[in-house]
Amino acid sequence: LEMNKLKAAIKSFENKEKEYEKKIHELQNEIKRYEEENSPEIYKREIGALRHKINEYKGKTVRLEEKLNQAKKKNDKYIFDDVTQHIKDQNKHINNLRMEIEGNKNTIMQLKNILSMYETDVRKMTIASLLNELWSRMRYRNLRYFDWKFDRLMRSVIKFRQNIKNANRIEDSGEIAITEVRIPEHPDGDSGNIRTRNRRYPDTLPANLIVK
Repeated sequence: LEMNKLKAAIKSFENKEKEYEKKIHELQNEIKRYEEENSPEIYKREIGALRHKINEYKGKTVRLEEKLNQAKKKNDKYIFDDVTQHIKDQNKHINNLRMEIEGNKNTIMQLKNILSMYETDVRKMTIASLLNELWSRMRYRNLRYFDWKFDRLMRSVIKFRQNIKNANRIEDSGEIAITEVRIPEHPDGDSGNIRTRNRRYPDTLPANLIVK
């Protein structure tokens, strides 16, 4: 029963190792794919596109601000009451321009943040973190320790394999463990007999088992 439990534990451990190997393989593929998709050429091209877009938004914002100033000047020329339709339309136009300008400025800020992330080389940092995770997995795989339970299990596995190895070595050499050694001579002078609990035994006893 204990042997079956130990074999089941070994099987569970080997399955855990296979699962760990699979995760390592997946992580290696992810790093490879990430490096291919983020080559230096693509990296530089995307940074250039971002800077170009920021400049476009800056130019658009400048033009909108000019329109806003012109709308304000036109509004100042009129001396009609605020209830006139023209003044209402102008105020609405001015508010729309202000909202669009504010939206453009927010967009520029977001694009600058993205550009800042590129300049700090976030992608390389991501690859570095993936490599760190891979190294961690490889280290634990080499140590064969996943948690304290497997640490304890490995001790049992090592002991189990050593016992099997010792048993095989004894069987291969033809040696059988001697459970009883030479008994004292009988009073009539007969030599003592070697008694064993096994039917098979070697022709000669090992020196360390003979009692003199």
